[in-house]
Amino acid sequence: MKLTKNSSFKDFADFWLEHYMLGFVKNNTYMGTYYHQTYYNLIPYFGNFKISDIKPSMIQEFLNLQGKKYALETLKKLKFCLYNILSVAVDDNIISTNPVNKRIRLKSDVPPIEKRVWSKEHFNCAYQFALTHPYGLGPLLVMDTAISRSELLGIRWKNIFWDKGCVKIRDGTVILQDPVSKKYYLHTGGLKNKYRERDIPFSQIVCNRLKLQYQSVLFFGKRKGLTSQQINDRFVISNQKGTAMDPNNWVKRCFNPFMDNLTAQYPDIPALTPHELRHTRATLWWQEGVDLLSLGMAGGWSNLRMLRERYAHSNVDHLKKVLNR
Repeated sequence: MKLTKNSSFKDFADFWLEHYMLGFVKNNTYMGTYYHQTYYNLIPYFGNFKISDIKPSMIQEFLNLQGKKYALETLKKLKFCLYNILSVAVDDNIISTNPVNKRIRLKSDVPPIEKRVWSKEHFNCAYQFALTHPYGLGPLLVMDTAISRSELLGIRWKNIFWDKGCVKIRDGTVILQDPVSKKYYLHTGGLKNKYRERDIPFSQIVCNRLKLQYQSVLFFGKRKGLTSQQINDRFVISNQKGTAMDPNNWVKRCFNPFMDNLTAQYPDIPALTPHELRHTRATLWWQEGVDLLSLGMAGGWSNLRMLRERYAHSNVDHLKKVLNR
């Protein structure tokens, strides 16, 4: 495709997606962020405009409009995509300057979703509840290690190192959309980024719970004639075949029933999502005195600024404790 000043925004958007993004980022990032924002928001608005006709005022008007229905994080993604699509035209000397300039402002009328966090008392109660619940192993591992849902569902028995008392996070299980066929499929392999690959120690309580589960897996695996290697290749949180669980199915069939049973028995404990449970573990670690660098290493976060903003915020109860007030 030869791009000119008469080419449409859609022409440049397609070129950017195909030649600058596809194959250079993970498929779930490509589809979930770049393709989705471009095809569902940018092209419907700018698609038929000539690239040379797009002005900063149009960009600002568009982002103001989107700010009425989207949170700030989505606006940042839209601005990022717009800037990079239009940069293709700048780099090819088709337009002289990028209309997504430093004067473009972002404002959202949608408040950010506040993550719910358990108190230490609620956390301890849920932790004990998970030890004996039939679906408690998954929530227990998240509460003990702050791993994400995809990381939890990517753990195989071979990733558990009993002698070191740790789990090696090497893979995640996610639902991906094929960028060509647009069909969805279950994928296990690799992680969101290189910082997510880590070894996380687990408590002796969790170690004992894992051993009970592993003994059951060994017993039934050997009855089926599986080798030790075949058994260790199975997933810790798995379906009946021992293969990876669909993340959405796990939430619906395992995590939500666990939360429903927990909140039914303890009505004062609010139900959390898997992400909020991970967030709770990290928040409590910080309140217990874990430094941000160690927190980042445990959770697989590389952005210390993000951690500082998210976890080292003002907490009156915590400040009273550390200041002896």
